[in-house]
Amino acid sequence: MKTKLTLTMGAIIAALLLLTGCNSDNPDRERETPYTQISMSDATRAVVAPSNDFALDLFRLAAAVNRGNIVISPISISNVLSMVANADSGESRDEILFAVGLPAGQQGLDILNEYNRLMLSTLPTLDGKTICNIANSVWTEFPLNRIFAENMVQYLGAELFRQSPRGENGRQAINKWVSTETSGIIPELLKNPIDASWALVNASYFKGIWANPFDREETTGMTFHNLDLSETRTPFMYVNADFSYNSFDDFEIVSLPYGNGNFCMEVILPAEGKFADVMGTLTAETLEAARREATKTL
Repeated sequence: MKTKLTLTMGAIIAALLLLTGCNSDNPDRERETPYTQISMSDATRAVVAPSNDFALDLFRLAAAVNRGNIVISPISISNVLSMVANADSGESRDEILFAVGLPAGQQGLDILNEYNRLMLSTLPTLDGKTICNIANSVWTEFPLNRIFAENMVQYLGAELFRQSPRGENGRQAINKWVSTETSGIIPELLKNPIDASWALVNASYFKGIWANPFDREETTGMTFHNLDLSETRTPFMYVNADFSYNSFDDFEIVSLPYGNGNFCMEVILPAEGKFADVMGTLTAETLEAARREATKTL
């Protein structure tokens, strides 16, 4: 089947900002690297589907309380929850493990920690044309428990700051750290000072170039049909290339790769009037099945 794919700039920006910043310009580094399959143990591979289900559940919760556009970063929230889980040995830890689909107790925490260690050490090196930076930090007025501190560094690559996050000094210090980790895209995470003796902070930054670049000269103003049936005049980006694509009664899905293909944007377009149905029933399993059955199409 031949299908010409035209994507709106608005939809692309929303999806990319889930990873806190990306554009179609060359990243700060550009090095050819081959596509690489991430090597996982059975235990860490078993985390993938629950992590995707967690992301979809998180989106559904956000959509239930927000009537406008929604931008979330599940990997950021998962990292912060992982830090909290390591700070507890009882009910709070097990509730977090349950939320991300893992068994309770030390067994589940060990699996989560190893998965985080693998992702944080591997993702930044997968594609020489892509920058993927996921940074964590701990800010505290008091000395940290030795085991907790070691786990933060070993499994979450966290920087440990013996500095109070409280007040204006804390606000400026955290904002400076976040700005550095996101290449200035988020210069002011905290608008106001916080009153806390400790803080766990994540900053995620992604920047890549398309495997099939959009031609700027092809960008043109067109009408975008919103979910509430209103219309918005907005710039549409256009590209004519082969992509992995699949269509169902309720939605269409297409994958747009970056660089060597290790990273991609997946765009899901519900059929007219089917947005609530698709978002209410989409799972990691159905999403993976849609990927497996996708075919290359123009």
